[in-house]
Amino acid sequence: MATDDSPREHEDGEERPTDEFQTIPPTIVAAWRSVHGRDRNALRGGINNDRAYVDELSGDLIVVADGLGVVGGPAAEIAVEVLSEGWQKSRPKNVPDAKIWLVGAFLEAHVRILKLERSHRIRRETTLTVGIRLGWTEVFAHVGDSRGYIWSSGKLALVTEDHTLAQRLANQRLIDQEDVRQHWGRNQIEQVLGRRRAPPIVHLYDVPLKMGDIPLVCSDGVSDCIDLEREFAEAARLYPGDAASMCNYIINCVLAAGARDDATLSLSVALCN
Repeated sequence: MATDDSPREHEDGEERPTDEFQTIPPTIVAAWRSVHGRDRNALRGGINNDRAYVDELSGDLIVVADGLGVVGGPAAEIAVEVLSEGWQKSRPKNVPDAKIWLVGAFLEAHVRILKLERSHRIRRETTLTVGIRLGWTEVFAHVGDSRGYIWSSGKLALVTEDHTLAQRLANQRLIDQEDVRQHWGRNQIEQVLGRRRAPPIVHLYDVPLKMGDIPLVCSDGVSDCIDLEREFAEAARLYPGDAASMCNYIINCVLAAGARDDATLSLSVALCN
C-alpha cells in the first residue's frame, strides 16, 4: 500500500528546473556514515543495527534503514540489499515511475523479511527511508521513524512524518506537536517493514529542488540526539559541497552528545558543472 503526501506534483511527471541555469545537469555526490549507540552496546554486543546505502557513481540514491530492537539488523540489511540490487537492475526515469519503483521495492523487502522471520522464528522489523534524485526533484519514500529532510536556503525542512503513536496523537490533536518529542508514544512505531499483521503503508513525497539544496535521510539516533538544523548549518558552512565531510561532522556531533542510539546519515550534494 502507498500514500502520496507530496505538496505538489507535475501533471506530466517531468522534472523541471526552477530557472534557466539549472537546465545544465549538475554533478551529484553522495555519502553516508553510521555509528553504533553507546547505550545499546551491552544489549547488542556492540552491533550497529542501522544500515545505509548511497549510489556513489550517480549520487542519485540515498538510503537509511534502522533495524528495530536487538535483532533488527538483518531486517535492515535486507531492506538495503533490495534497494541497492533493484537500483542496479533498473532505475526510474521520472517521478511517477520512481514512486511505483519505490513502493515495489519496499513491499519486496517486506516479503523477504517475513520469509527470514519464518525460517528463524524470530521477529525482525526495520524502518526504511529513501531519497531518489530525478533532475530537480527529490522523491522520498518512507516507513517508520527514520526521516527525510531538505536543506535549503539555510533552513532544514522535515519532509517525512514519523509513523509513531505520538505523532498520530498529535495529528488527531490529542496532544500538542511540541509534546511529541517527549511523549512515551514516540518509540511506538506503527509502520515498519517485517510486521506480520499487515503490509506497510509507504508514504511518498516529491519535492522541487534548486541549486544548493541538500536532500538527506537519517535514523532517529541522529534526529533525536542533536539539534540537527543547527549542526547541519555549521556543517554546510564549514564543508560546502563536501558530502563526506558533512556526514562526518554530523555523526561526530552525535558522538559528542553521547550517541545513545545507533545513528546513521546519508545525503547528496549537487555541484555546478
